[in-house]
Amino acid sequence: MRARLAVVFVLAWALVRTLISRLFGARTGLALFRANYAEDRLPAATAEERALPSLSGCIACGLCDLGLDRPLGGAMDLALASSRATIDADAAEVGLAKLDDDALLAREALCPTRVPLLAVARLTRARAAAVSGA
Repeated sequence: MRARLAVVFVLAWALVRTLISRLFGARTGLALFRANYAEDRLPAATAEERALPSLSGCIACGLCDLGLDRPLGGAMDLALASSRATIDADAAEVGLAKLDDDALLAREALCPTRVPLLAVARLTRARAAAVSGA
């Protein structure tokens, strides 16, 4: 019973603090995120990014890179890099320059976990543009 009372008190106190801070204009939500992560060049996830849980489906099997003569910057590298929260989008875009949309679609068909490589590429390009301010 004491533990429940303590939990209720902590939650109630957190609610009161939040409400009071909002009354006095504390930054919350996206504004706070941008203030905290602007120097890290980490843009907020878009609605499209949040709707693609398959971004993290890459199992690094290498099937999408079969037959490619690319030590770095292949489709697997793109899928793995894009599944991370702190992708270095402009660096990933360098690898993307080697893969056109048709090649990505062909590689996507080989993927056993069905990672949407073309969608990943589009998101990565959009992130790179957001990071560079273009």
